Amino acid sequence: MGNYVIDAEMLARAFDSLSEMTGLSFSLYDDRQSLLIPPSREDVVLEAVRSHSKGSQLLSSFLSRMLAKVLATNETLVEQGPSDQYHVFIPIRSKGINAVVVADAFYIADKDYIDFFVKKGVHFGISYESVAEHLMRVRVLPLPRVQEIVNNVRPLLDGMLATGHEKNELKRQSHWMRVISGLVAGVRYDMPLKDLYKRIIEAATFVFAIESAAVFIKKEDSFPVESTSGRKHAFVDELQLKTDNQLVARVLSSKEPLSVMDAHELLHAGFDDEILSMYLFPICTDKSFFGIIGVFNTLLEKYAFDSIADLCRLLANVFESRSATYGYYARYEMVKNIFEKTAHMVQHCSTPEELYEHIVDEAARVIRVEKCSLMLPTDDGLSLSVAAVRGTMKELMTDVFVRAGEGIAGKAYQSGKHILINTDDELKHFAGGGKPSFKTPSCLSLPIACGDDIIGVLNMADKVGGKTFTNDDVTVLGYFLSQMYILLKLAAQHEQVRKMKDAAFVDPVTELFNRRYFEVRIEEEFKRSKRHTLSFSLALMRLDGVRQMTGGRAAHARTLDVLRQAAMSLKNAVRINDVLVRFGEDEFALIMPQAGMGQALAVMERVRTDIRQISPPSVDSIKYVTMSIGVATYPVCNESATALVRAADKAMYQAVSEGCDRVVLWQSPDAGIDSSPLRQDSSAGKRSGFVIPAD
Repeated sequence: MGNYVIDAEMLARAFDSLSEMTGLSFSLYDDRQSLLIPPSREDVVLEAVRSHSKGSQLLSSFLSRMLAKVLATNETLVEQGPSDQYHVFIPIRSKGINAVVVADAFYIADKDYIDFFVKKGVHFGISYESVAEHLMRVRVLPLPRVQEIVNNVRPLLDGMLATGHEKNELKRQSHWMRVISGLVAGVRYDMPLKDLYKRIIEAATFVFAIESAAVFIKKEDSFPVESTSGRKHAFVDELQLKTDNQLVARVLSSKEPLSVMDAHELLHAGFDDEILSMYLFPICTDKSFFGIIGVFNTLLEKYAFDSIADLCRLLANVFESRSATYGYYARYEMVKNIFEKTAHMVQHCSTPEELYEHIVDEAARVIRVEKCSLMLPTDDGLSLSVAAVRGTMKELMTDVFVRAGEGIAGKAYQSGKHILINTDDELKHFAGGGKPSFKTPSCLSLPIACGDDIIGVLNMADKVGGKTFTNDDVTVLGYFLSQMYILLKLAAQHEQVRKMKDAAFVDPVTELFNRRYFEVRIEEEFKRSKRHTLSFSLALMRLDGVRQMTGGRAAHARTLDVLRQAAMSLKNAVRINDVLVRFGEDEFALIMPQAGMGQALAVMERVRTDIRQISPPSVDSIKYVTMSIGVATYPVCNESATALVRAADKAMYQAVSEGCDRVVLWQSPDAGIDSSPLRQDSSAGKRSGFVIPAD
């Protein structure tokens, strides 16, 4: 199935209406057999069968088999499932979208359920007491009526699917055209190529939901990475496309896009095993070959494929025009040097303040001046303050502010144009008088801007050797400041993103990670442990008695105090590489990488003991704070991360039900038996779960 998006909300509303009219429940599956829209209500018999482990397996197998058959034949099928009920499988297709609507479940006569119960009910754990309820709620429809429903519903579903898809495609195409138009319109003759690459690759990644992408630019016999984008681009940062590679050679010779969807073929061609699929789009004309855009681990629709191919042809024409312009090669080395300095700044500047200092130092080195300062706007945008300075004591510039439109820097900031001064008269005109600290009247102020977006001013004075500033200096600094604009923007955005990310993943009460972070981290740890055959443990912990605190604001304050104390106690008790999370109102979770049963139980027993030492709330009903803990481990529970969480949750509530203040270990029982934590049985030879009791 492609990366298209269906109008799930519209289809879900339609399914609800069809269910009311027909009595059937409708659900939607894609061509990977993934459930896209669940039924609005569950059939009572299916629910009973699915609650049994054997019945669940049979239903899952039946559904998988029928979905595969319908997708292969594109024919509507009516088949009996494990519960002897009939299920209708309706294939719907529209413009590359393949899906299956499942309508279930019904008998064609009342006695059919009785026959099913007599023959199979006991095998699925259905009791005699539930028969009467089932008979009142089972659906009975004659087959001719079902066929009539199918004949009426299928064209309607096809039309709705096509409408939703077309609406989404038109929206995406319109968005892509606006993005490309904006990018092309914003391309200036002096725009560094790296900036253009980055803007293009980020735009394509965003619009087409690409997992990872990179621009490779030809240098000698290889294509190293020039720019990367996507949420999982790290593994391609150091990738180089060699010209003698068989796949790259095909792109070079044909000058046509190449797609490889076979991971084995990619591995055989010398690519990393993390690359499961790859598209290579040449950026070339009939005369010149500039580079390649690579898209990795993403399935592109035809429109996305064609759009990126067209984009590469457009880029190639732009590059060829730039290459033919007089003076391009003369400036190339200068631009390259600036790029290298920019990369150096990115690598060595960990804070915005360090970046400001590097900008001033590098600008002074490039133009060879004694005095240089970087001024940035204040929060209200009405004034400029000194962010970094060279050649003057920084302490003297701490409280220096220049209003927009006043002085040399203020006028450059307001106008968005550089101001170059070489005479005393010019200095008096712009500054309102002389500058006693300047050795010569020659000075230069340049706005740091992209288009109309002005984010600061770079000021220079006292060129080495008493020389004056020239327009060549303005040109050189123009390239430099275009890069600094991006770095300053990125620095501000990274700082904002860091603050937003911290707020998104940290619980404000306990200052621990929150549930959102847990959902991401448990999936990562489960996949990592599975991939590398490692064990790890998960503990869910509940503070006993916190939910019973009452008394308005005072009780709320006591609760928060207990939670904070518990969080601090947990931080001190767990290992340095463990992931501690506030899981719920009075619950915590602990992910313990590479910790087996024994190690996990030792950690949690230490946690349980330490919790008893915190100060209890000042209420008579609680003498001390205790904690009920459930532990589940991988690979004992290896079905999924969700299953591991459920197992730990069961163990935790088992600890609560058995009196609290204890640790319960969940261990998988034999197949076919309900999964639950059990006490240690001293008479048994095997241990299927145990409780560490409180002291």
